[in-house]
Amino acid sequence: MEKEFVIENGILVKFNNIKNLTAVTIPDDVSGIAEQAFAGVKGIKEITIPKSVRGIDGYAFCNCSLEKLVLEGGIEFMGLAAFVDCKNLSEIKIKDGVKAIGKIAFGECAVKKIEIPGSVKKIEFEAFRNCEQLEEVIINEGVEEIGGDVFGGCTALKTVKLPKSLKLLGGGAFGGCSSLKEIKMPHNLERICDGAFAHCSKLENVILNEGLEEIGRGVFCCCNKLKKIDLPESLYYLHPEAFAGCRHPNVVVPKNSRVERMARYLTYYSVQVMHADSDDYGNIKDSKLPDYIILKVI
Repeated sequence: MEKEFVIENGILVKFNNIKNLTAVTIPDDVSGIAEQAFAGVKGIKEITIPKSVRGIDGYAFCNCSLEKLVLEGGIEFMGLAAFVDCKNLSEIKIKDGVKAIGKIAFGECAVKKIEIPGSVKKIEFEAFRNCEQLEEVIINEGVEEIGGDVFGGCTALKTVKLPKSLKLLGGGAFGGCSSLKEIKMPHNLERICDGAFAHCSKLENVILNEGLEEIGRGVFCCCNKLKKIDLPESLYYLHPEAFAGCRHPNVVVPKNSRVERMARYLTYYSVQVMHADSDDYGNIKDSKLPDYIILKVI
């Protein structure tokens, strides 16, 4: 007789929806969910994964008909693309105690709001990439790293709350988030990696934190609504192409700082350096007209 849950040594290796269930709770004696255990299963709308489950293998729930997911606080490992391509998955509850959000975990899901608990130290590569209905992201204190392309292509994203504990923002983390208008960097952020906000076409207001040390290549590439940004005195590395493709933003640089010296190299990329020795910023260092950016040194 076919079993609903096929469990081997505590690992759920296969689920058979013989009762045509719409809501499923994983049994408490399950410690892991095997690769593709629920892959392609139709009819299920809601799944609760209990604290007893420590690991979810790759593609475990890919291409399911899921609409709601509850992750209780036991997950320590999540494999590649565990919930990818769940086109109807609009509600995801990740409870405190969950320690892992794997690579491409929820790519192309229908979630509109996500809250990440502080027990997750790193959100892995492309975890929410191309979730085109995602509008709000709340990341709680304790999270230290947002990996590359985590929210890339989330074109409806408008609100992002970053925690003070965050230290690294990965390459392309918010790339192509074309509805995002403002972002405030948290106090302890040290690095913004290549292309983190590239092609955020509506981004107007960026507040950088004192303590930030590195801005990588193309971080604000083609952010054409960006008008003004103040660079912190703590900055020691600014890639010459950090603002490539922008349309005349004013980048304010602290005078006699390390970043002022680096900013001079931006003149090789059609960038005009301006010193704020007078109130009207009238002392122009380079005679060329600016191509896409103006630097003001204060």
